[in-house]
Amino acid sequence: MFQRAISFLKILDFSKTNLIVAHWGIINCIVSYFISGSLDTYWKFKIKNGSIAIFEGNFEFSYLTKLD
Repeated sequence: MFQRAISFLKILDFSKTNLIVAHWGIINCIVSYFISGSLDTYWKFKIKNGSIAIFEGNFEFSYLTKLD
């Protein structure tokens, strides 16, 4: 699942605003990747249903601006 999520991120056009609607597992993969570059932090986040995570930047460097 992690590799599929990251492969998807690689094809996004980061010069545009992207919206990803996904289940908890995929969102945790994405958050973990952007925070640590791996699955090491996958279980460190509690993301509730309907939550919003906002990242800014690009695939190589992004930062979390909101996790609600």
